[in-house]
Amino acid sequence: MPVIRSAPPPAHARDELVRRLADELAAAPGANPNGEPLIFENPLPPTDRLFVVVVWSAWEQVLWGERPRVIADAYRECDATHPDQPPRTPSLAIPTGLTWSEADSNAYFKFAVEPAARAGEVNPDEVRRAMLDEGGYATPSGVKLRFMLRHEAEVAYNRLREKLPAAYWGLSELVRSRD
Repeated sequence: MPVIRSAPPPAHARDELVRRLADELAAAPGANPNGEPLIFENPLPPTDRLFVVVVWSAWEQVLWGERPRVIADAYRECDATHPDQPPRTPSLAIPTGLTWSEADSNAYFKFAVEPAARAGEVNPDEVRRAMLDEGGYATPSGVKLRFMLRHEAEVAYNRLREKLPAAYWGLSELVRSRD
C-alpha cells in the first residue's frame, strides 16, 4: 500500500495561527466573547494540569497532528510575551484542536439550545443578540449556543423562553455520530 505524506502548512500560515491564538490567550477573560478561537481549559484533578480544547474554524486547513503543536507553541509564546502573568505552558497536558463540525460530530458540546421559529415570526437580529447574550459563539455558520452540562443548557433555555418566546426555543442533546 502506498504511503501518502501530507505537507505541514507553510511556516508563515502556521506562525499566524500561533500568534492569533497567543493573543487570545493573553486577552482578559471575556474580552472576545463572541469570536474565535474558543478556548476551553478543563482541569484534570487531582493534578494542576489542563486538558485544553481550542474550537476554531481556522483548523480546517491544519493537519490533525499539527494542531496540538500550534496550541503548545501559542501557550509558550503567551508565557514568553507576558512574564507578569503566571506561566500556563507547564499545566498544558492534552492540547486538542477541533473545528466546529468536528466538535458537533463528536458531541463535544453535548447540549444545544436553538430557535425553531419560521422566517418572519421573529427578528433574526433579536434571536442572534439573545443567543450571544446567553453565551453563544459567532461562527462562520451562525451563532452556536452549546453547553457541556445539561444544567447550564437548561438555565439558558429557560431565560431565552422568557426573553424571546416567539423564537420557540428547543433544547437538545447531541448524540455522537458513529460514522
